[in-house]
Amino acid sequence: MNAHLQKTDNYDTLLEQQVLACCLVHDGAFASVQGLLTPLCFAYPAHTTLYGAIHGIWQEGFGIDMYTIVHQLQSAGVKELDGQSPISYLAGLCAEVPPQHMLPQWCQILRTLAARRLMIQLTTTPYTGGDVVGEAARLQEQLAQVQQVHTISQWLDAATATIRLQQHIDELANGQVRYLSTTFPSLDKLNGGFRPGQLVVLGARPSGGKSALAGSIALHAATQGHKVGFISLEM
Repeated sequence: MNAHLQKTDNYDTLLEQQVLACCLVHDGAFASVQGLLTPLCFAYPAHTTLYGAIHGIWQEGFGIDMYTIVHQLQSAGVKELDGQSPISYLAGLCAEVPPQHMLPQWCQILRTLAARRLMIQLTTTPYTGGDVVGEAARLQEQLAQVQQVHTISQWLDAATATIRLQQHIDELANGQVRYLSTTFPSLDKLNGGFRPGQLVVLGARPSGGKSALAGSIALHAATQGHKVGFISLEM
């Protein structure tokens, strides 16, 4: 978009641009990854400003689009971004639509780069004398900030969880999600079957048929071409 956008070992402003464009273009994109992003993820000043506007709109519960962002920026007294009017800057930013499925991975890369920049700043800032205890406390605070930026929280807010749930329901309704059958059609209809990443516990009283049901599910999965391992302490 301009000569300042580039990639180094410590920042990738082109990737920052892709992330912001994705959040602007795709409905619900920012809500799905807002827990992964912080202002420190953006090294380029215009991107930091734009992220702040997007996050502010999201916190107020409004939809995120180009014109709402422009209004938010103008309300904050921002008259230009990188020498351009906000509307022109955003139009250029969104000229190419990036794929949404890469967004979480891109956000994680930006977090790693942000932590690297903080660590470099921490290790290259010389000690100028003064209060040793105060300096140690400052270093400890900066180290905690590095860890906080690099560590990704797995907790979801209610809005994000609701959006993801609705997306999953839509995918199930459209037949886009492949699942492993429980061997009971009525149960599959109720819980959607078994999906990758799940840990499922079968509970019942002794001799209630738990092992028989697990064996039936495993046998069915094997006949469908899935790899199956069956470990039992009863045998």
